[in-house]
Amino acid sequence: MASAPPGSGSLQGTVALVTGAGSGAGLGGGGEAGPGIGAIIARCLAEAGASVALNDLAAGTIQATLADFPGPGVAVVGDISDPEAAAAIVRDTVAHFGRLDILVNSAGVSGARLAVERLPVDTWLRVMAVNLNGPFFMCRSAVPVMRQQGFGRIVNVSSAAGGLRISNSGGADYTTSKTGLLGLTRHLAAEVAPYGITVNAVCPGTVLRPARKRDMTPDELAQAGRRAPVGRLADPEDVGWTVAFLASRQAGYITGQAIAIDGGATVLPGDFSAYRGAGRKDYG
Repeated sequence: MASAPPGSGSLQGTVALVTGAGSGAGLGGGGEAGPGIGAIIARCLAEAGASVALNDLAAGTIQATLADFPGPGVAVVGDISDPEAAAAIVRDTVAHFGRLDILVNSAGVSGARLAVERLPVDTWLRVMAVNLNGPFFMCRSAVPVMRQQGFGRIVNVSSAAGGLRISNSGGADYTTSKTGLLGLTRHLAAEVAPYGITVNAVCPGTVLRPARKRDMTPDELAQAGRRAPVGRLADPEDVGWTVAFLASRQAGYITGQAIAIDGGATVLPGDFSAYRGAGRKDYG
């Protein structure tokens, strides 16, 4: 785990709830061995000083995350795609910690990499249920708590495929769900701004997940990294520390935004390594 950046202890005294925070093949874990983005976000929030409620479908995946957790943490099991379960997740968090300051909607499923005409309806509905309905249910339950406190931070984990391009590893179901999540982010941000609540989204590009490290050679990883101007793929901590900043009081004037975490990849219409090699003498 990368060390905390300077000033990262800005979440002292806050309580965060992170969905999809299990390690391994739980909801949001990506179906792979090792911590998913949600688990890393939870760790970054804890290192920044927050007490964290970690949500996933299975208790075992959460316990794996909590095994060496860097701060106070509690497992809150439940299916965010069920509105009653989502409400219970928020209630359980408040019952344990006494408040809820930060909600991170990180749970997600990737769906099927199939053409629209071949995409099963049940797959489409499941992706929408988790990636879009789930964050709506969680926000709907968390906002009244935050409004009563006069403070809140909501961060939705979208994707570079949401509003910036299309998914290169999923189908129309994934792209649509992540784009819809940005619409929810903007609209909710306007509704709750008078109550001291901000709502933002992060849009990660290609993240160096455990499965990607396992399935690609070092040369393939390096080549993939060169497609972004910064010259590497994103580490999960790049996402986690951005979320931690957006969750802080210092970010109180940022709301309704979609923050790309892609090393600059979306600023170019293609491969940055090709851009550098296109006869430009000022690179390399």
